[in-house]
Amino acid sequence: ITGYAVLRPGDRAAFFGPALAENKDAYARIVDWLRTTANGPTFLDVPHASRFRDSIQHTFSLKHQRNFLRMYKGPAPFAGQPPAVIATSGSEKG
Repeated sequence: ITGYAVLRPGDRAAFFGPALAENKDAYARIVDWLRTTANGPTFLDVPHASRFRDSIQHTFSLKHQRNFLRMYKGPAPFAGQPPAVIATSGSEKG
């Protein structure tokens, strides 16, 4: 698996995420899938550390809506792969 993405319905708009791509080819396939699948307003939360942040913002003419700060006490429980993240699963997931 070099990438995955989830698109789920919401009250006011669909929500795209989580989505992750290990390389540009996987990212391109996910973007193509999103273009053909999302039929209306869609929200996504893109981390600042994402290497795809500028590309996805430009591709879909996205505008910045809000900031998030992820916090935890003590050592990071799981650092993850922030550069590979296209969109997070949402603020409600922590």
